[in-house]
Amino acid sequence: MAKPQPERDERQRVIEAFRLADYFVVDLITGTEMHEFFLNLNMNLGENTRETLIALHVRMVYSFLIITLTKYLEWYARFKDIIPRESREGCKKLYVKLSEKLQLRKFRNKVVAHIIDDDTGRPLTPEEVDKLFREFVDKVKEDLNDSVPGWRERVKEIFGNRELDIFCLWVNSQGANPQDPVNTIQTARDAIRKKYNLTNDELFPGLHSL
Repeated sequence: MAKPQPERDERQRVIEAFRLADYFVVDLITGTEMHEFFLNLNMNLGENTRETLIALHVRMVYSFLIITLTKYLEWYARFKDIIPRESREGCKKLYVKLSEKLQLRKFRNKVVAHIIDDDTGRPLTPEEVDKLFREFVDKVKEDLNDSVPGWRERVKEIFGNRELDIFCLWVNSQGANPQDPVNTIQTARDAIRKKYNLTNDELFPGLHSL
C-alpha cells in the first residue's frame, strides 16, 4: 500500500500550474499551426500519395489536440484555486464547454485513447470514427457561430474545409476569439505568473533569463 504523500509546497503548486498551462499553450499552437504549415507545403507527389499523407497527418493532429485539451480538464480540476480572479471565469467556461457541451472525455475515450469501445465491446470501424468526429465538429461549429463572425471564410483562408480545419480554427482562432482555448489558457498562464511574481529562475531553472 502506497504511503500518503505530504502536501505539496504551495509555491511549488503555483509553479506547476504555470508550467503545465505553458505546455498546453505551446502544444495547441504547435498542433494547429503545424497543420496549417503542412497543408501549404508544395509537395511534389502524386495526388493519391499526397491525400494519403494528409489523411495520416490529420489523424495525428486531432489526436494530439484532443489529448492536450483533455489534460486541460485535469489541470483545471487540480489548480482552479490558483487561477487569478480575472481569469477564473474564462477558465471555468472553457472547462464546462469541453466537458459538458463537447463531452470531450467521452470522445477521447472512444476515438483516441482506447482500442475497445465500451458501448460495442469491439474496435470502432473507420466509418464510425469518422461519424463521431463529424458529430464532434458539428458542436464546435455551433460555438464558432457565436464566437467568430465569418468563421467559414476564415477557416478556408487559413486551412481548408476539412473537419480538422474547423476544429483547428476553434482551438486557435489566431486572435479572432479571445475566449478560444489558446487565448483562455494563455491569459490564465500569464495571470498566474503576474499574481505570484514567478521568476525565470523558478520557472526555467538552469537557463539564462529570457
